[in-house]
Amino acid sequence: MKNSRRGFTLIELLVVIVILGILATLYITQIMPKGEKAKWDLTAVQMTTIISALDSFNLDNSRYPDTLEDLVVMPNYVKPEKYQIGGYLKEVPVDAWGNKYIYRRLTGAQKRYEIISQGADGREGGEGYDADIVK
Repeated sequence: MKNSRRGFTLIELLVVIVILGILATLYITQIMPKGEKAKWDLTAVQMTTIISALDSFNLDNSRYPDTLEDLVVMPNYVKPEKYQIGGYLKEVPVDAWGNKYIYRRLTGAQKRYEIISQGADGREGGEGYDADIVK
């Protein structure tokens, strides 16, 4: 009677490991960047929503808010009849990486404010998906 137990050879196991390594590399280089691009795009859309809320606040109050929180909760410097019922945003959003947006009111410039997401790394500057998004 022959031994009917048969297992994988070392060569077969190495081939499977190499194939899995190649598939993992393809995933990391092809799929992962698409996820970061989606986060980048989502952040840009959120920033457009914030800009719309800022402009609505300005139309109602003849000025831009001091902070983004003023779009959610009526600040003391605004008359109640000039503040949109329910606020201009339901909550202060964070970017797709979970970081707070930076809102700066500008003076003496043609642009009245800027909204900044510090990108994937959450720090100023950077390149690629780590770069700041400024609107």
